[in-house]
Amino acid sequence: MDKYIWSRMKSKKIIQDLEEIMKSELLNYSFPSITADSVRIKDYSVKETKQGFSVFHRKRPIASTYFKKSAIAIAKCLSEGEDHTQKILQLDDLASKYYTDLLIFQNTVKNHSQADMIESRRARISKIARYAANYTKQIEKFVYKR
Repeated sequence: MDKYIWSRMKSKKIIQDLEEIMKSELLNYSFPSITADSVRIKDYSVKETKQGFSVFHRKRPIASTYFKKSAIAIAKCLSEGEDHTQKILQLDDLASKYYTDLLIFQNTVKNHSQADMIESRRARISKIARYAANYTKQIEKFVYKR
């Protein structure tokens, strides 16, 4: 048998063996896989929408979030059999509120002409940035936990 044909046959066998391992063993773990338009974790997928991100379980919508990390946290927890959806959605709402406030205050500092208004917004920006960072860290704990 030609060496070229033999090596191709071995390559096909190796690929088939790897596919079997992937199907049988790795599907038991919550490893995310990224496709063209979504992130998949077991039977859950996260897709970007006009309003933010949505989590689906086999094409059935589960939740909608403002941040991608919140949607991934929901999908990961649900794929591991834990339902922290309401807590993550609350954190997502708070983080998005403070993030939106932060954008508004930054715009005010950039475009406003009154010095006292600019100073008050700068003081609020640092406080609001800490709140937003705190809530996003709490969301990340669900993604990187355990």
